[in-house]
Amino acid sequence: MISGQALQIIGPNGCGKTSLLRILSGLTLPAAGQVYWGEDLIHRSAGAFRANLAYLGHRPGLKADLDPAENLKTLLNLGTTVADDLESEVKQGLDMLGISARQAMPCRQLSAGQKQRAGIARVMLQKVPLWILDEPATSLDQNGIGLLCKIMHQHLAQNGIIVFVSHQDFDLPAGSHQTLDLGESHG
Repeated sequence: MISGQALQIIGPNGCGKTSLLRILSGLTLPAAGQVYWGEDLIHRSAGAFRANLAYLGHRPGLKADLDPAENLKTLLNLGTTVADDLESEVKQGLDMLGISARQAMPCRQLSAGQKQRAGIARVMLQKVPLWILDEPATSLDQNGIGLLCKIMHQHLAQNGIIVFVSHQDFDLPAGSHQTLDLGESHG
């Protein structure tokens, strides 16, 4: 993968899409082969690699008792890139994803789509080059999917890299989007 490119991984349920994302993100070691970030093996330079990675799994990774703004501030403070004005950045991210009206509500009270939007805001606000997203459109309505596509466009335009799993078609810039089908027969 190169800067400004997206790779969409597709295939039937159970074919290994999530397992592949976990390997690419360094959460699982591959049974064979190696994964590199630039010239370095990701397992040998895990800290440096993770400083360039934002991962969104099947669950958005939010604490149920914290509200979206508290979750984002806490998670972003744990990362390597802390914004100069964290409060303003979090508010802007929540506004962009249409959940600012819910920013003071505990996450346990949010709908699944609102939680997913908060998870997407976390990825967007991390300001790292590599996004690995597992079914990022899960639980989103059409408006939410449109916002996700807009955010993905912006990340690619800023020379970001996105590897994602989705059964949906995404309207990404021409020439910036490749597909890997894990369900294809290779015989």
